[in-house]
Amino acid sequence: SLKLIGQKGNRDGVGAGITVSSQGLKQWFEVQSGGSYLSHNDFRIHSGLGKMNHIDSVEVQWPSGINQVLYDIRANQNVEIVEQVEANQ
Repeated sequence: SLKLIGQKGNRDGVGAGITVSSQGLKQWFEVQSGGSYLSHNDFRIHSGLGKMNHIDSVEVQWPSGINQVLYDIRANQNVEIVEQVEANQ
């Protein structure tokens, strides 16, 4: 699972787009807050990889406009991705 932690925008990364790529398979997700009346979604993203044991790359398009890519991530773990903000902003 992937949990986003926003630094520049909202703390939960709501509105962020995530592309998970592994062995030719690409999956796209969006962090959403509400599901329906009086309900709430889990902010974590759960990507099913089947028997694959690692993710080639995870690309996060943050609502702030920042793009961030992580490479070679082991499967079957909880990963927190913190938005990388430039030092001069």
